[in-house]
Amino acid sequence: MKIPIDIKSGNVKKSPEVKDVIIGIDLGTTNSLVAYIDNGNAVVIKDQNGAHALIPSIVHFTDNNEILVGDDARLKMLTKPERTVKSVKRLMGKSYHDLKDFAVNCSYEIMDGGQEELVK
Repeated sequence: MKIPIDIKSGNVKKSPEVKDVIIGIDLGTTNSLVAYIDNGNAVVIKDQNGAHALIPSIVHFTDNNEILVGDDARLKMLTKPERTVKSVKRLMGKSYHDLKDFAVNCSYEIMDGGQEELVK
């Protein structure tokens, strides 16, 4: 089942075959999982190859402004670590002051916008 979602607004695009959709997201520090309800049953969404339901919580930004996620992004951690973000859940809701010791262990830059501002 394909579910057309308007990424800008976050709304499901209505069509005769798509009714209201219930989606559950488990955003994990290491892996993430997404499922939806279809006819009363939970259906886990698998990766683009249909092989894995648990997707590594990693995002890579290519030089061509493409975004890779999961296993494809994990492969880039060795060659382009500065453009690959992992463990972002640990940063959510934190200020730079909270994370200054954590930042030295990151391959990507954590910007200091002021001690009381949230991380950028």
